[in-house]
Amino acid sequence: MEPTPSPPEHRIPGWKLVLVLVIIGIVVLIPALFFQFSPRFGPPLLLIRITDAIRATPENVGVTADLGPHCSPMMWDPPTRELTATSEVDLANVGGLLFQRLELLSENFFTPESSTGGDLIRSTLAVDGSAWSLTSPVDGRVLATFLRSGENVTVGGFTYGPGDSWPLAFAYNVTTPSGTVRIEESLSLTNEGIVRPRIVVPGACM
Repeated sequence: MEPTPSPPEHRIPGWKLVLVLVIIGIVVLIPALFFQFSPRFGPPLLLIRITDAIRATPENVGVTADLGPHCSPMMWDPPTRELTATSEVDLANVGGLLFQRLELLSENFFTPESSTGGDLIRSTLAVDGSAWSLTSPVDGRVLATFLRSGENVTVGGFTYGPGDSWPLAFAYNVTTPSGTVRIEESLSLTNEGIVRPRIVVPGACM
């Protein structure tokens, strides 16, 4: 008695299999791409922008200073008025930001040996509802205290609203291993009003 032949094997044509795999891949990727490229924003912050022209004399004496992190996690673009912050910045309960850009008027500032060098941007965050302080990049002393009230900020007994600009100046002595150094800071401040930072992933830092 001859054996019963096996039924023919049903195979999915190759092009159909490829099509199914492509569709599955698209279905999986669409949500990932959507969340990757959709913007995410942090809480509204009162942004005070500061340009700090700082000098140390005599210029033949080195001065250790906080020149900001090697790569600032926060950036402000004046033309677009866009504030960006990397996802590593904790903005929980934060209501204010001092965005300070340093302009070195002398070449004797240097960062601590433990640092890889700053990019001349210091960011000071203030918890919502509290005062926050501007400190010296050289010895950490408090130079000015800022009080927020809505979109206004009060410093030195004067209140400034959105769009207002004003100067501040400080001069003080700092003792270093090589002698006393005179620090002079000339600041230009602007109340940029309330902004919402766009949260981005940390980029490559050179």
